Amino acid sequence: MLLTKATKRNIAFFSAAFLLGGVLHVLLYGVDFAWCIMQLYYGALTIVWAITVRTRITDHRLRSLMLGIVACMLLYYILQISRYELFWLNITVRRVLWYAFYIPTTALPLLAFFIACFVHRPRDMSLPRRYDLLIVMGVLLVLGVFTNDLHFAFASFPSGVMDSNGQEKRGPLYYVTFVFIYGLYILDVLIILRKNHRYVARKYRWIAVLPLLIGGIYFLLYPLDIDYMFFPTRIWQIGEMQAFCIIAVLEACIQTGMIPANRGYELLFSAAKFPAVILDGTGGVVYQTAAAQLPFAESEKYKARFLSHPGRQR
Repeated sequence: MLLTKATKRNIAFFSAAFLLGGVLHVLLYGVDFAWCIMQLYYGALTIVWAITVRTRITDHRLRSLMLGIVACMLLYYILQISRYELFWLNITVRRVLWYAFYIPTTALPLLAFFIACFVHRPRDMSLPRRYDLLIVMGVLLVLGVFTNDLHFAFASFPSGVMDSNGQEKRGPLYYVTFVFIYGLYILDVLIILRKNHRYVARKYRWIAVLPLLIGGIYFLLYPLDIDYMFFPTRIWQIGEMQAFCIIAVLEACIQTGMIPANRGYELLFSAAKFPAVILDGTGGVVYQTAAAQLPFAESEKYKARFLSHPGRQR
């Protein structure tokens, strides 16, 4: 497995865009609708990545699950905008939106689990039916959160103000949901690392581990509020870091070959032993094989005919 120049550029672009998001969080602090702007920013980055998933991933099962993860991330950003920008004065709507957060929050580790299970699984081999119980459990937990106003098993409000303002008291359903979500994440990581160790060359195994380390450090330090020692706001919100870690791990699986994708054709073409080139519309060389020699030995007339071919551009 080799990282092509195009792949390195894409990784550098998304890494720089994520870092820029942290800078913008600090610079835009106190600006009207800054939260909305940042959620739209991260949503746009997520959509750009989703477009590459549609064009690259060849396994329809993995492609559908990855697009499902994108949909959950976008839903999370929409809920953030709605709760903190559009309906922040309406306590009832704020509470319902708080409950709604648990739809993408619960679905994300479930989708990631099925992706981990389908990695290197033959396309004609389905998963055991018992795995469907996880979906049933996730749905029941979300329904339990949404009906909290009837039983208060998820959270109760001793102050009488039914809002997630730090004064609510967590109930047993909250802890069950917490264990389900983070237990699944731990299981996802273990499956990915096991398959990473089995199928990926030793010198490339670190690629999938690096975003896990970044995310692990962030979530361990999050309760300490270290950001506020230096800045008036957090550099990255927890949902943004979660999205970054999930996308980064999935991208690492793509680049190491664990998730099959249309990629690396330029390396295959450049290693070919027959003389051939791919030119752009102006006649400039984009790719050439190892056996190709420039300048062309053929006449300009031959080159003109080649440039007139409809498939000349890449």
